[in-house]
Parts: sequence; C-alpha cells; structure tokens
Amino acid sequence: MTNADWRFTVRSGEPLSTTALQRAFTDAKQAAGVTTPGRIHGLGHALAMYQLAAWMAVERLQRLLGHRRIQTTLHLVADGSFGTDGI
Repeated sequence: MTNADWRFTVRSGEPLSTTALQRAFTDAKQAAGVTTPGRIHGLGHALAMYQLAAWMAVERLQRLLGHRRIQTTLHLVADGSFGTDGI
C-alpha cells in the first residue's frame, strides 16, 4: 500500500489539502463538543500507541505511519512519544 492509497480526495478526485483536512477535523471536534486540543497528527501517535500495545511489529508500524526510515519509528518508540504524555 502506498501513501496515495490513504489520500483523501475532493469530488473531482484531486487530493484534499492538509489545511482543508485539518479544518474538517477541527469542525468535527467542535460539533462533537470535544474541547481538548489536538490535531490530526496526534491521531497517528494514538494509533501507534495502541498498535504497539497490541504487539504490532515495529516494521509494520513503520509502513503504516509512512516513515521512510525505521530509525524514525524506533526513535519515537524509544523516547516514549507514543505514550499518553507524548500524544
């Protein structure tokens, strides 16, 4: 699976901009009454935390997060960025 498989698109098939996606996420949080701060990037960290807790292989997590280098994923795991304080 490539990053293009995960891309959000508008009706014309063009990719949805990061700004538009973040705006939609913020609007959805507001509509749901969620007041805690957070951005879409934090969802990736939350996903990683739960996948690691479920014993997902780090190499698979690397691919899922789209990291080119395993060192990037390992660094985040080692410094605790996937823990509750790092989200």
